Amino acid sequence: MKKKYRIFGEARKYVILQKIPTQKKWKEYCKSDKKPEDIPSNPNLVYKDKGWDGYPDWLGTNYIPNQERKYRSFSNARTFARNLELDSRTGWNNFCKSGKKPTDIPTNPDKIYKNKGWKGIGDWLGTGTIANRDRVYLSFEKARDFVRLLKLKNEHEWRKYYTSGQLPNNIPTAPAVVYKNKGWKGLGDWLGTGTIAHRDKIFLSAKEAKPILKKLFKEYEIKNKKDWNQFAKTHGKLLEKLHLPYDLLRTYSLKNAESNFKI
Repeated sequence: MKKKYRIFGEARKYVILQKIPTQKKWKEYCKSDKKPEDIPSNPNLVYKDKGWDGYPDWLGTNYIPNQERKYRSFSNARTFARNLELDSRTGWNNFCKSGKKPTDIPTNPDKIYKNKGWKGIGDWLGTGTIANRDRVYLSFEKARDFVRLLKLKNEHEWRKYYTSGQLPNNIPTAPAVVYKNKGWKGLGDWLGTGTIAHRDKIFLSAKEAKPILKKLFKEYEIKNKKDWNQFAKTHGKLLEKLHLPYDLLRTYSLKNAESNFKI
């Protein structure tokens, strides 16, 4: 005997009042003893051409799985996003969480419009900002030539410059990372000052340094760490010429420096 079900409108109204959040939960509900006999388990078949408009409509959730959503074209969606006048990805994420976003605008435009016009969040919002992974930088030589013309003296001035917003998009703020194995020789070479970072310098071994330091200690009457620090401050060029470090304890380790060099 063919079952008699409620008309679509009444059945849908009843189901919505149950507040079932997903299609999966609907199936679980149908297997329980809570569902009335006159409410079908397969409403998509029973009410086909009788008002059926998908499970989100049936459950009253208005949720549409991503794979079933129909989005605006990239151009139209980007125009919508730009009109919001947001200034960052954080702003975009907050807008998506606000409940104001139309359903035909994707939360994750980078995935939906991949290979369909997507050029980064800066292009999407109209800010012009380019994510580091999407940037195209100048060759090491050309970037270094540009930076050297700035005549910056040290790391502090370099950092102050690139945080000022004046640095062109095709020159990296972290050149040591971008140009690693592509010509990078240290910040001194990058800025054109000739200064070599301590970690990049090549010093004599402890064994090679010992006799030279003994001679220096005697000649300049260096008896302790304080004396050595004062000497290093005033004889930097001599130390560089001899390939000796300013900081003996750091370079040759505390144990070796104190026991072998007697400072």
